[in-house]
Amino acid sequence: MALLLAAGLGIMASCGVFEPRDSEPPEEGSGGSVYVPPQEPAMVVSNLVTVMVESPHTNYPELFSEDFTFVPDRDDVLTLESIYGQGVFDNWDVDVELQVGDRLFNRYFLALLELSEGTVIEDTDSTYTVYHEYDFDILGDKGWSYFRGAANFRIRRDPSDNLWYLYQWEDFRTEASDSTGIDGTWGLLKGEIRATT
Repeated sequence: MALLLAAGLGIMASCGVFEPRDSEPPEEGSGGSVYVPPQEPAMVVSNLVTVMVESPHTNYPELFSEDFTFVPDRDDVLTLESIYGQGVFDNWDVDVELQVGDRLFNRYFLALLELSEGTVIEDTDSTYTVYHEYDFDILGDKGWSYFRGAANFRIRRDPSDNLWYLYQWEDFRTEASDSTGIDGTWGLLKGEIRATT
């Protein structure tokens, strides 16, 4: 019996059963973060959620057009300018967005992002605008922070590759933004990161 077992194991070993498998190729994107080339405008928003909650966040630049702008809520502008002086949100283009994004990613270990069902405001062959309310929670060195608000995501199709890109993000306060235990809007967070780093 022992001889039969040894012979069976020898045959299995010669077939490569116990050899390590080749690793599977990574999913599109890097580090296992699933980034889907946005052939439909709604994919830009789903990619935003994926990039924010999955690490590494290497596909963040893929979300934005070259002429991207960020438009904060007016009350967030007044709040941060009263603390840090004027200009916190000035000239917010794609370069500023990517710098702030990198700094934000370095601040948290875990993020949870939930969007309400979108309300489509504009839908043409080349442009798309959707309104979402959001719950954005991040866990950093000092514990959890909670951000509530809403955004209009304005998305445009680039004729050079027929993919869609975010060209304007307009952030809004909602009633939830001022609720007890809430740290403000996502836009306020972004502005504070820019002002303090």
